[in-house]
Amino acid sequence: MKKEFSFKREEHLRLRKEFSAVFRAKEAYVNKQIVMYVKKRDFLSGKESGEKPLTSRIGIVIKRKIGKAIKRNRIKRLIREVFRLNKEKLIVVVDMILIARLNIKEMKYQEMEKVVFDLWEKANII
Repeated sequence: MKKEFSFKREEHLRLRKEFSAVFRAKEAYVNKQIVMYVKKRDFLSGKESGEKPLTSRIGIVIKRKIGKAIKRNRIKRLIREVFRLNKEKLIVVVDMILIARLNIKEMKYQEMEKVVFDLWEKANII
């Protein structure tokens, strides 16, 4: 079985209506560094209609208060990398939005992975 480590276009939340749908689900999990909103997806609808099977998708929100573009982009890259390398561990197909808080500024990859896994465990999706 080949592991797929790419971060495909289908795995991004892009449109305003996609973000709004996740926020409307009102299922939120919080820790000191990140707020995560989750909406579980109906994974059967994609298979029955002949489309590609559904995959989990992620949206990342980082406010300008956190820092300049260099710092914000680094945080986004770390979060995407955690998702990309660990998406096979998700047992539920979900749309998730991760909102960074001010405490996230100087995190390394291992710390970011621990924080995200903690939220995934709270949400029972891993």
